[in-house]
Amino acid sequence: MEAWAREVGNLSTEAANQRLQRGIVLLGVALVLAIVLVYLGVHSAWRAVLFVPFFVSAQFFYSGLHRT
Repeated sequence: MEAWAREVGNLSTEAANQRLQRGIVLLGVALVLAIVLVYLGVHSAWRAVLFVPFFVSAQFFYSGLHRT
């Protein structure tokens, strides 16, 4: 009866949880960096570098949630 509720994806539960945790940590780091850079008045062109940690954090969330 529970056969339809099989886990879909190629990641184990532990690996998916680990990627979600890494996504949360990296999102926190990126937010702190963004706040510090805005507080210091860094030019917006340099703040655009924050795209990288935000993007990688989103990738961790996606792979953890969809088990890919």
